[in-house]
Amino acid sequence: MEGTNLNYIERTWAEINLDNMIESARIVREELLPDCKWMVVLKSNGYGHGAATMAPILERECGADWFAVACLAEAIELRQAGVEKPILILGLTQPEYAGLLLKYDLTQTIGDLDYAKALSAQAVKAGGTVNCHIKINTGMNRLGFNSTDDPEETLAELEKIVEALGLPNLTCDALYSHLYNSTVYDDAGREECYGQYNRFIKMRYLLKQRGYTFPNCHICNSGGVVNYPEMKLDMCRTGSLVCGVQPGEMQLRYPAFRHVLELKTRVALLREVKKGECVGYSSNFIAGVDMKVAVVSCGYTDGYMRCNSNRGMVLIRGRRCRVIGNICMDMMMVDVSDIPDVEVGDIVTVYGRDGEEYIPCAEAAEIAGTIEPEITTVIGRRVPRVYLRGGKVVKVDDYLLGGRF
Repeated sequence: MEGTNLNYIERTWAEINLDNMIESARIVREELLPDCKWMVVLKSNGYGHGAATMAPILERECGADWFAVACLAEAIELRQAGVEKPILILGLTQPEYAGLLLKYDLTQTIGDLDYAKALSAQAVKAGGTVNCHIKINTGMNRLGFNSTDDPEETLAELEKIVEALGLPNLTCDALYSHLYNSTVYDDAGREECYGQYNRFIKMRYLLKQRGYTFPNCHICNSGGVVNYPEMKLDMCRTGSLVCGVQPGEMQLRYPAFRHVLELKTRVALLREVKKGECVGYSSNFIAGVDMKVAVVSCGYTDGYMRCNSNRGMVLIRGRRCRVIGNICMDMMMVDVSDIPDVEVGDIVTVYGRDGEEYIPCAEAAEIAGTIEPEITTVIGRRVPRVYLRGGKVVKVDDYLLGGRF
C-alpha cells in the first residue's frame, strides 16, 4: 500500500532483532547444566518485545523448557500463539478462573494457605486438577509462604505448606523463590542472596523430611544465573537476558548480551526558534540562542518517558541531538542546530544504533533513575513491533491495526 512499509504505518516503531534474541538464548542455554531446565519469563509482553512472537521461536529453536508470565491473560496469549511447553503464572489468579487454568493447562503459583484452599475448592467444582508451584518467601516479602531465620515461624509455615499439599484437586511439582538483590554483585548483595538461598534449601529439606520432594526447584532469576551460578537447581528462570536487557548493575561474567530492541521514529517538522522563545509545555525550555528545532513523532505514550525532558538524547543522521522542553504525550522537540542537512522524514533513533553512535536503553534508564526493563516495557501498544531476521523484516505486530488498513 502506498505510504506504508509492509503492513505497518511508519510513525514510531520498534525493531526487534530476532537474531540477537536467539544468540542471547544460546548463551543462556549453554551456561545451564545439561539437566537444568530453562524457564523463560515473558511477562509484560516479553518485556515489551512481543511475547506471542518470541515464545514459539524460543520453544522450537532455542530449547526453552518452560515459560512464565505474570497473569492468566498473558498465559492464555502464549497458548493461543501455539506454545505447548508448560507455563507458570507467577502472580495470583482469582480462584473462580480455575476452569481456565485447566482448559489451557496452566501452572499456578501458590504462596498462601487460604488461597490454596479457595483454588482447591474451585478446581473440585471445575472437575479437574490444577498443577501448582509452591512459592517460598525468603526475604522479599512479596508472595510466598514464609521461610525466615526464626525456626518457630518457619515450622509454622511448613505446616501450612503441608496442609496445602494435601488439598484435593491440586498437585505440585515445584518449589521456588526469588532472589531480590541478585543483580548487584557486592558484599551486601552476596550476603542477602546466600541468606535467601539457605532459607530456601532449609525449607526444601524440611519438606523432604515430611515425604515431599519436588523435581523442579528453582531460585535463580537472570541475576542469579549470571552472578550466582552455584545456586542453579533443577530449573533457572531468565527473562530480560534473552532481550539483552539487564536489570541493575549486572556483572557480566558471561559474554555481553546484545540488545534486541531499537525504537525509531521520524522528524515530523522543522522550525526556527528565536532566542528567548520557549519550547514545549510549561515554558520548561527557553532558547538561549537562535535554534533549529525538530518536532519528532514520539512521546511518552509511545514509551519515551517524560523524565527525559531536557535530558535525553536521540540520534539523527548518526549524530546525537538533545531533547529540549517537556516531552509531550505524542511528540517531543529536539535541538538539531548542528545538523544543517536534516530533513522532514529523517529517521530518529530513540534507542539503538545509527552509524557509529549508539544510545542503549541503559542510558535512558540512568537518566530516568530506573532499570532497563522498565524502559522497554513502557513502549505503548500503538507502536508496531517490527521483527527482523538476517536483516530482513519477517513479521510485524501492529496491535492497533493488525495490518488491516
